[in-house]
Amino acid sequence: MNNKEVDDLKQKLETIKSNIQVDKDRTTKPNFLDLWKTPYLRNNTAIMSLNWFITVFVYYGVSFNLQGLGGNHFLTFFIAGLVEIPAIILSMFVLKTFDRTSFLSASQIGMFLAFMCAAIVSIFNLKHKVMIVVVFVMFAKFFSTCAFAINYILSGEMYPTVVRQIGVGTNSAAGRIGSMLSPFMKELNTKFHATASFSVFAMIALVDAILVQFLPETRGKDIPDTIAQVEGKQNDIKMNKISNNKKTSNEKNVT
Repeated sequence: MNNKEVDDLKQKLETIKSNIQVDKDRTTKPNFLDLWKTPYLRNNTAIMSLNWFITVFVYYGVSFNLQGLGGNHFLTFFIAGLVEIPAIILSMFVLKTFDRTSFLSASQIGMFLAFMCAAIVSIFNLKHKVMIVVVFVMFAKFFSTCAFAINYILSGEMYPTVVRQIGVGTNSAAGRIGSMLSPFMKELNTKFHATASFSVFAMIALVDAILVQFLPETRGKDIPDTIAQVEGKQNDIKMNKISNNKKTSNEKNVT
């Protein structure tokens, strides 16, 4: 197939055929509630939806509040759009080599560091403070664009076929809530301090970097077709871990 050897092609096709038949035999079509009925999908949906919310909240929070950074507004807007091009290109190449969750977590940590640096610089009365803050915010915009690109791929690969559209749509809807709230960060700066939005963005990016470590890695793995496949694989993994732990403990007792 496509000049490539496929091991056990007939068996794989039979498996897909049987999975499709199981889906046809369902009395009801998959819906939003199916994302929350099983533990594995429930945890992934909750974490991924929060991840989308934070990523989109930060991305648009920066984009909508660029004029508050000071300096030349036209130049700032131009650079903010320009940094997205290398971010997308980098994501395309990195995702072929590195894990999705690792790259996503690294992008969130990059956002955290960039916003923290911008917040610290904003406190002091430096000679070129505006320019330095703009540079750090552009780095944050770069990393948020990387995270935005990864989210679409990770969401699509994480859900089984029967609920993929529903799952990605749910995650995207959570992100749109973040985009609706992001313009109000400008009011936060006006009421408190210029560093308020930078501090909030940095903290939630750090939380997101930790949470995405609990998401499954999908690079190089077969995409599941049914919910039963996903939950079954997780049960097999848990049983293998339990059996390995028992073997290890038995070996220690023997020695």
